[in-house]
Parts: sequence; C-alpha cells; structure tokens
Amino acid sequence: MDLALFDFDGTITDTDTFSTFIQLTTSKRRKLAFALPLLAAKWGYKSGLMSATRARHIALKYALGNRDASAMRDLGELYAQTLLPGFIRPEAQQAMEWHRQRGDTLVLVSASLDLYLQPWTRTQGIELICSRVEICDDRLTGHYRGADCCAGEKAKRILQTYDLKEFGAVHAYGDTNEDREMLALADHAWMAWRQVKQSDNSESLTL
Repeated sequence: MDLALFDFDGTITDTDTFSTFIQLTTSKRRKLAFALPLLAAKWGYKSGLMSATRARHIALKYALGNRDASAMRDLGELYAQTLLPGFIRPEAQQAMEWHRQRGDTLVLVSASLDLYLQPWTRTQGIELICSRVEICDDRLTGHYRGADCCAGEKAKRILQTYDLKEFGAVHAYGDTNEDREMLALADHAWMAWRQVKQSDNSESLTL
C-alpha cells in the first residue's frame, strides 16, 4: 500500500476555495467594517506584495473572528456539499480514483480550513491534515489552532502523523512553492499535474 498526499486549492480544485469561502460567508456589514485590512490582504496577495500565509491570517482575523462556531460549521458543511464538488479538477478526480482502486491511503494536506475540508474529506474517504480554526466558548477567535498548514508545516505534520517507511511508496501532488517540502518527501511528485519526480521502484499515475 502506498501513501498519496494531495494539496487542495489549485491542485484538487481549479479555484481558491479559501477566498471563495471567506467571500461567501462574510456579511456586507463586516466587509464594510473591515474593508481596509480585507482589501489590503486580497490585493496584496494578488499583486505578490503579500504572502499567501499573511493574507490568510488577515482574512481569518477580520472575516471570521468572533463568529458563532456552530453556525460556521453549518456553513462549512453546506459549502462542502453544494459548491466544492463543482471545483474538482478532472485530473484530480482521476488521480484520487486511481489511488483508491489500488487501496492506497489518501491524505489531503492543505492550508485551507477544517470548517469545510472535514465534511468534504469525510464523504470522500480521505484522511485530513489542514489548518484548523481556534474556537473559544463556541466563538471563532480569528486565529488558527496551531500553525497555518503551509510550506514546511505540511511536511512537519505529515512526518508527525505517518511513518513513511510503512508505505511501499509516497506520491505527492501540489501546485505552488508552498508544496515543495511535501513533494520532497515523495518517491513520485507532481507539480501542477506535471510529474517532476519519479522512482523506478514503484508504479506512478499516468495521465
């Protein structure tokens, strides 16, 4: 049995599901109240002047801070059921099915939020490592519970959760520099659905 590690936004999906979730679940009143930091995060990231990590922290603080946790879980469940299926790339669907048929362990490793990734992975039979929102007294604090699951944090959590020696081979799929440390752990690595690393000792996906 092999281990298959998948990034989510831009790899499994064809869109940034984090930004879409923030946009859809933030009221007009809150957007107006925190227009300056939210717009700064959006345009700073798009222009390359702000890292994705920093932009996510700002969005989490101002868009989700002090929101009712139960209501946000419900919104995450609805988002996972109704919108996420339409964002899935055909090549990602093919890859996940290929690994399922082989009996491999599939793991989603993402900086996106547990609010919607937990219900989505539960329906897909995929294990999950991701960024988790912090909750206190049933309110979102606007901070992460632990670190943002990006870049080196992805590889760190993978190694904390799995003994890679227990698997025949490790396959990893990503699309940005935030995935490079994860891809470095793999025998077979794909960047933006182009194979960038291949071992001669085991079978890999063919698209």
